[in-house]
Amino acid sequence: MELVAPLGPNSPIHGRLKMGAGVYHVCYQVPNMQSAITHLREQGSLLLSEPQPAVAFGMRDIAWLLMETDMLVELLQESFHANHHE
Repeated sequence: MELVAPLGPNSPIHGRLKMGAGVYHVCYQVPNMQSAITHLREQGSLLLSEPQPAVAFGMRDIAWLLMETDMLVELLQESFHANHHE
C-alpha cells in the first residue's frame, strides 16, 4: 500500500481528495508488460503512458492505463531483465 499526499492545491491528488475519492490507483506487478497492456486494452482501458523505466522501482518498466471506471492502473514489470531498455 502506498499513501500519497497532495503537493499543493493544484495537485491532481488534491482534486481527487476534494471529490471524496478514496483509492487513487492500483498497481499490478506483471510478468509480461505487453501482455498485460493488451489484456487491459481489450477490456476497454486507455493506455496513458507507454512502458518506461521508473527510478522509484529500480528502473523496471511501468505503464499507466485508465479504466472505463476512471480508475488508474499502474503496471510494474515483475523483473528488471524482462523489458529493460538498453
